[in-house]
Amino acid sequence: METRFDRKQPLSERDLNRIHSATVDVLKNVGMVFDSDRAVEVFKQHGFKTEGRKVYFTAQAIEDALDTVGNEFTVLSRDPNKSYEMNRESFIVHLGGGAPFFLDYDGDRRRATTDDFVNVLKLAHSLDVIKHIRTLISPDDFPYKENEASRSYMNYLTIKHTEKPMHLGPGYGIDMLCIVLGITREKMKELAEKGFVYGDSGINPTSPLILGESQCDNLFNMAEIGMPLDISPMVTAGTTGPCTLPGVLLLQNCEIIGPMVLTQLAKPGLAIRYGTISSAADMRTLSAIYGSPEARLIELASAQIAHFYGLLSRGDVGLTDAITSDFQAGAESMFQFLNVVRSGINFLPGCGHLGSFLEGSLEKVVLDAEIAEYVTRFFRPLEFN
Repeated sequence: METRFDRKQPLSERDLNRIHSATVDVLKNVGMVFDSDRAVEVFKQHGFKTEGRKVYFTAQAIEDALDTVGNEFTVLSRDPNKSYEMNRESFIVHLGGGAPFFLDYDGDRRRATTDDFVNVLKLAHSLDVIKHIRTLISPDDFPYKENEASRSYMNYLTIKHTEKPMHLGPGYGIDMLCIVLGITREKMKELAEKGFVYGDSGINPTSPLILGESQCDNLFNMAEIGMPLDISPMVTAGTTGPCTLPGVLLLQNCEIIGPMVLTQLAKPGLAIRYGTISSAADMRTLSAIYGSPEARLIELASAQIAHFYGLLSRGDVGLTDAITSDFQAGAESMFQFLNVVRSGINFLPGCGHLGSFLEGSLEKVVLDAEIAEYVTRFFRPLEFN
């Protein structure tokens, strides 16, 4: 029998409404854990039902939050030419983040160093298509790893070597950025009220249905100064989430909508971006894979859900399961670039990644920048004049 494919969007309007209804049902009857006394207290003060650190939501509370969430702002740079606008029509390409390994030009895979970190920053600063900076690799030779001193040093190096807007890690970098800009936190708040910010941050719920203490702290820290937040669960079908892709989409949606409500209780009008970065597991190894058709389907359907709610969205670009910059890496990276831009996802970190987020590579940064230029031209409308 001939196989027929539906080349339309993966979700119908009925599907979108079913996902929303099921999300309300889960958050109302199952609830979500917020591993933070402060977060639970905020919910209590606004009349939410709680049991320990589990919070239960009503349909009205979700609707109220969706009515106030922001979806338009301008990201400022120390160099005005590197500022950019973020709205539902824009797409911004961003450096990847968090890889523990570095791949040398000769194929040697090793732990990343401070010199690698600086070289990535310099390279990303020189590539115009990369508009936003993140820590592609996590250096292994810092004297104080995995603590505030390490994070602060990475922020210092980022500010030193690039003027482009930067991603701020949990709770770190705000005061350092204020010093460099010559402004106070109060001034940063005032600018945010007018729609001008100097960076962004993000939180990652833990599946299933938990927002950890550090993530809650970061939410409040960024809400205080009006900094936009990505809410990006990384549900993995078959391990941390259901085996079916619709089940993954439902769980992901619950883990975004719950924290989104908290952002609006903490700071009404705060802009958030809907994360589209869940994936499926290789059931032989149980590792998450990001170059698969399932990952592309998840992000395409997630973009639809973000549009359904009228929210900005955050995806990725250049992701591949290949461990070197070969044909597989190029094919999977280009497929993802085309998929996310065509689907209307707005904020797109990921340049420079290999091996499902585990590796960073200077060569891959350049190749991803080339693809980004290609895709930017491809989606530019033709002009008849």
